[in-house]
Amino acid sequence: MLHSPVAAAAGERTPRWRRLATRLSLRAASAVLAPSQFTLHLARALVHDPRRLHHVPHGLPPLDAAEPAPRDGPLLVLGDDRPRKNRGRVAAAHVLAARERPDLPPLRFVGPPHDYVDEAEKRRQLQRCRAVVQCSLFEGFGLPVLEAMQAGAPLVCSELAPFRELVADDAVFVDPRDIRDIAAGLLRVLEPAVSARLVAAGPRRAAAFPAGATARRWREIHTRLVAR
Repeated sequence: MLHSPVAAAAGERTPRWRRLATRLSLRAASAVLAPSQFTLHLARALVHDPRRLHHVPHGLPPLDAAEPAPRDGPLLVLGDDRPRKNRGRVAAAHVLAARERPDLPPLRFVGPPHDYVDEAEKRRQLQRCRAVVQCSLFEGFGLPVLEAMQAGAPLVCSELAPFRELVADDAVFVDPRDIRDIAAGLLRVLEPAVSARLVAAGPRRAAAFPAGATARRWREIHTRLVAR
């Protein structure tokens, strides 16, 4: 599975040995699975036999039934603190937005290195947050985006190709390098009409990415390879 083949544009340096290992692995692999069309396109530069390339999106298992919870939590940011996650600009945008709306919900960054939660707590946060904010500079797929939609959380996210594949128009899209644009997105996602539309649309979009479909595609590909 090839997830994020290039991150240099997001300010991350990949060691030369890792770049070499990735290239050699891709050239030697019997099959290369890419979770997004965007990643598949990048893989074509290194895997010249299209028969070895497969688009297999990630999926999510269904959520357990839960009582509806009020969305009275923070603005939730999921992920670690690598440069591509763009935490600094998101924090600065929140400060800017709070000048226009003093009652702006607080930001909560969930993920390494400081705020670890288990899966159950993450689901609770997704069900109670006012919105999920994913303003990455680069991604190969976007699992937190998919998790937000499944939980019916309004979403602010970067204008990135993998996110568009998942979300279509059911999010507030922003330029992740523009702090003012992110700030405007934080304010817009809290508008009642916008929030209500995204709460309703998210689960419908997420239902198109079931974990069972991902597992079946993996099994089909592995079965064909073993049968050679």
